[in-house]
Formats: sequence, C-alpha cells, structure tokens
Amino acid sequence: MSEPLAPPGVSGRSAIWWWENSPLWADAEEQRGYLWSSQREPVGAVATRGDMLPSLALGDRVLRVRGNAIVSIAVVTARAQRAMPPRAQGVSPYHWGVWGYRVPVEIAPLNGQIDVRQIPRAWRATLGGPFKSDGGVRTSRLYRLPEPFLSWVLERFANEIPAGVWPAEPLPDTHTATWHELYRRTLAGFFPDLATRRMS
Repeated sequence: MSEPLAPPGVSGRSAIWWWENSPLWADAEEQRGYLWSSQREPVGAVATRGDMLPSLALGDRVLRVRGNAIVSIAVVTARAQRAMPPRAQGVSPYHWGVWGYRVPVEIAPLNGQIDVRQIPRAWRATLGGPFKSDGGVRTSRLYRLPEPFLSWVLERFANEIPAGVWPAEPLPDTHTATWHELYRRTLAGFFPDLATRRMS
C-alpha cells in the first residue's frame, strides 16, 4: 500500500493510533478486511473490545499484535456498525452473542515482525494499557497509544512500518530532552502514582 487509504483528518480529527492484542479470529478478520467484536462477554458484561470498537474513526491505525509480535497495521476505512457475528456467516467458531460491532479496515502487513520484547520492559510495565505490570502482553482489547510512545515505536522500527500508514505530520524527535519530559508527563498523566518512575 503506497498511500494511506484513509488520510488523517478526513474524519474531522487527527488519526489516532491504537494497540490491539488480536483475538482468536484475527485470520478471518484480515482475510475479509474488518474488525469485529461481540457487544457482550459470555457472562453478560460489556465486551472490552466491543466497548472500544465504536471509538475507531476513519483514518485511525491499529497495531495488531499476535503472541509477542506486532505483525500488521489495520487502517480504518469506515465507522463501526452493528453487525451479526461472523459465526453466523460461517467465518469463525469463536464468537458469542447475537450482535456486535464491525469496523471495515485495510490490512497493511509489516515489512518484518516487531518483537514486543524489543520495547524496553520498564516502559511496558510503566505504560500499562496493553501491558501487564510485569511488561507482558494482555489478552485481546484495544488501547489508545500515547503520542510519545507511538513516536518512539515508529522511529525505532521505521524499516518495518509500511510507508502508506505513516502519520501525515512528523512526530517529535525522541532524542531530545523535551521528548523525554513529554514522555514522563504523559505516563504521569495516565498513572499519577507512578509519576516518579524513571524510564530506562
């Protein structure tokens, strides 16, 4: 994909980047060009992924993680709509619930997988969100990525990121003291009790 399918700003706001620990039915999604989740978990609670899918907007990017590697980026091409589960369409046996949300996307495979363990463990543990307190990867859910973390990922793994999904505007240079202070303040904003934790 040489050009962004849905350029940032088309939806009325800048594109947001998300992290997703892909579900069991990720193959079916990538083959058919969508993200899908039930609105409810099997026990009746709101599904965590289903709760987040309606937040995706045209032009958003989703880093898709399988196991311990980022393998592709989903570019959102339309807003979420209520839809029957793919199981009812003969796609996957892993879903539950009668209704869910379906988000059309275009999948951009990375030029090479990014091992999550290449991201400093202290950063992962401090960031939380898609990561456990020990730095491990959580189960399936969508998480919005803070800009400083995203800028580091895109800079560190520039060769693996397809050209067509890059942000329209350059992100802050991660080698500056200003960037490190922005990163510290961003983490402190998410987790005030960890404000004094030092990056490594």
